[in-house]
Amino acid sequence: RKGGPVPAGRRAAAPTAPPPAPPRRTSPVSTMVVLGSGGHTAEMVRLLSSLAVGPRYAPLTYVVSASDTTSLQFVAALAAEKNATTTAHRPHSVCVIPRAREVGQSYLTSVVTTLHAAAVSCGILVRRRPQLLLCNGPGTCVPLVVWAFVCRVVCGGRTQVVYVESFCRVRSLSLTGKIVYPLVDRFVVHWPELAADLPMAECLPTEAGRPLI
Repeated sequence: RKGGPVPAGRRAAAPTAPPPAPPRRTSPVSTMVVLGSGGHTAEMVRLLSSLAVGPRYAPLTYVVSASDTTSLQFVAALAAEKNATTTAHRPHSVCVIPRAREVGQSYLTSVVTTLHAAAVSCGILVRRRPQLLLCNGPGTCVPLVVWAFVCRVVCGGRTQVVYVESFCRVRSLSLTGKIVYPLVDRFVVHWPELAADLPMAECLPTEAGRPLI
């Protein structure tokens, strides 16, 4: 259906023949971006730089974990380094999700903290109701992806989920990728070798400015 959600079970096009770009929107797309740490955030900033976030993907909400104190600073620094406009990378809002499990935490107590993180994630998604949830690998995105899928199946939620696998994943998926693969609307990889074994994956030139939805 033109302009509607992309079916989660859609078979992807071959890497050499990517599917046609989505129709041009006349209104901005409310977007939620999940930030990780280190390499994940660096890759996400590069992706945002190519998407002209300011005019098309707005308002923009960044989601970070409670223990992540560097991602937002890294976003601003890398955006300035690449001469991106400040409006394209300035967070309209920031949401914080508690970590499901801290390093060294026992598995027994992690059940409680995991449920807490899941509840907070659900609340964020329900309050913000983004049209696009964009993530690229950090475990923080898993509860958000799961809730977006549940909302779409149970109550016809409108959030489309686009997952972009890490650039360093050439022949195998990350653990996060394996978990969210059957739940997302679009699953994007960078390497044809990886896309060849994943019927639902798309190997797209995501840095060429092609719209995500």
